[in-house]
Amino acid sequence: MDNLGWEWIFYVNALVGVPALALSLMVVPDLHLGHARRFDVAGILLSGVGLFLIVFGVQNGKTYNWGQLLGPITVFEVIAAGVALLVAFIIWQRVNRDEPLVPLRVFRNRNFSAATLTTAAIGFAMTGMFLPLVIYPQSALGLSPTEAGLLTAPMALVSASMGPFIGRLSDHVGGKYLIMSGLFGMAGGLGVVATQARADLPAWQLIPGLVLTGLGMGFVLVPVNSVAMGSVPSQLRGAASGIFFTARQLGAVLGSAAIGVLLQARISANVAAEANTAAAQLPAPYRATFLEGMHKAAETSQTGGSEARVLSALPAHLTRQAAQLADQAMRNGLTQAARETLIPLAAVLVLGTLAAAAMRRTESDEKSRAVTQQVAER
Repeated sequence: MDNLGWEWIFYVNALVGVPALALSLMVVPDLHLGHARRFDVAGILLSGVGLFLIVFGVQNGKTYNWGQLLGPITVFEVIAAGVALLVAFIIWQRVNRDEPLVPLRVFRNRNFSAATLTTAAIGFAMTGMFLPLVIYPQSALGLSPTEAGLLTAPMALVSASMGPFIGRLSDHVGGKYLIMSGLFGMAGGLGVVATQARADLPAWQLIPGLVLTGLGMGFVLVPVNSVAMGSVPSQLRGAASGIFFTARQLGAVLGSAAIGVLLQARISANVAAEANTAAAQLPAPYRATFLEGMHKAAETSQTGGSEARVLSALPAHLTRQAAQLADQAMRNGLTQAARETLIPLAAVLVLGTLAAAAMRRTESDEKSRAVTQQVAER
């Protein structure tokens, strides 16, 4: 398993996706809407190109040193163009009287708007957190890819197993407070992992924080869907569901891009700081060579690569000492970078909690609560 490349993640998705698509064709009913629908071509182009430019700029900014991307065009100009296109998209949706891609009146629903912001925060955090949670165990703690996967498996298992129970519970108590509790749980779990992280930490000690994160995820995923869709008029549910799940995917894409940039920047900064401290223990003539090798190693985030680059340019009598210094500097730098990356993710989840706090009880929540009280009285 450890020898399989990153391409296999797409093969695995195909193994799950193809049967799911086949089951959908067999099980999901064919709903006849009674009249033909028209595509909002302008809306599709404006939103698609705008999102592409923003994500492309954020993901590739580091590659081009946040400078010129193509000729005189800079990375920030590409991102700004993407934002401008999204603004134009919103304006077009407002003035389009036919069938806009996103009917803006759906956002007049307070619960839907709050749930959409919340799910975007969830998508941002859930995708972004796996970068530090994969790099830190492997590159700092020395786990294999399989071992790192097994380490994070309890988080996913706990989250998945809670779905049916939380779904039934949300019918009785409403989704708002479950969502808020779940977001706090996710933020708290990531905070525990960040607080514990160090280069010599036994990997199993991360499990409580990861389980707490999984519990939080379990509390959130089902209720936020129910709150969003349960408060939208039936004639808008098709558009609302598309908006809602697009918001989560958008949050996931931006989370992956932004956290990737932040993590790499913090790795470079922290490894450089650790390398400066370590270089002071070497003879002065070899410090610059050591620091150059560590700088190149930080770009790949790999501890083994740091030793190879550093040792190749040092005399034999210093190789053992330099190898130990390089390894420790790299591990310490990666650990600190992971900690500094997890904290902003927890902050995003807290912001999601503020959005969830704006939710109101729906009529269905009140009916469910009344039924529960009647059953209890009997």
